[in-house]
Amino acid sequence: MTTNHSNNSDKSSEQEIDEALKTADFSDRVWMFFFKYSRMLIYIGLVALVMFILAVLAAVGQTVLHKYMQSAYLQALETDNKEYFAQKYASDPLGGTIFLEWGDKAYQQNDYKKASDYYRRSVSSLGKNILGGRAAIGEGVSLIKLGSRQKGEAILAEIAEEKSYPLFIRGQAMYFLASSIYEQQDTGRAKKVLNQLINSNFSTSWKTAAKSLLQDIEMQNIALAQ
Repeated sequence: MTTNHSNNSDKSSEQEIDEALKTADFSDRVWMFFFKYSRMLIYIGLVALVMFILAVLAAVGQTVLHKYMQSAYLQALETDNKEYFAQKYASDPLGGTIFLEWGDKAYQQNDYKKASDYYRRSVSSLGKNILGGRAAIGEGVSLIKLGSRQKGEAILAEIAEEKSYPLFIRGQAMYFLASSIYEQQDTGRAKKVLNQLINSNFSTSWKTAAKSLLQDIEMQNIALAQ
């Protein structure tokens, strides 16, 4: 009984999010989707992070420098002094994960200048994996929120075209790009991006989202024509 109730509650929550997305602006769409797919992102991210940490731990045993880095990271976690570690090992993936965390916190506090900077530094050390892709999207969205829409959209477009990124990340970037363009009432260009997303080999979740937004655009066009 408890399991059925929980499943019904999850479905109801997702339906509410889907309904809200139909009328939400770009900013709301971003965070509603992060919420809706948070479990998937967290699961994928954790799997990638565990694999990454295992790889790092394997490499740590190879040199004294890596052993020292591992010790420094554990000490940073114990003393909650991750800032020093991140600054010292900014070019290392472990440092990148800390910058990613800071980027998320800055974004949630509406400090988009700091968020974009933290995300950018995270991207440079995490690379073209799912965590690096998430940081890159964060940088693009932060710049859009900051008012640097052209730069932000250029980053999202670059992510969408970069084949080194996972398809889920590329589809997400393309959807956010279309949402930003639509927010400027450039419906023709927004529809072009959405159709490209729908007709490409991206994840089903973002294709579904693109179809929903495309339907919203068509309905708006009909309303304006009347």
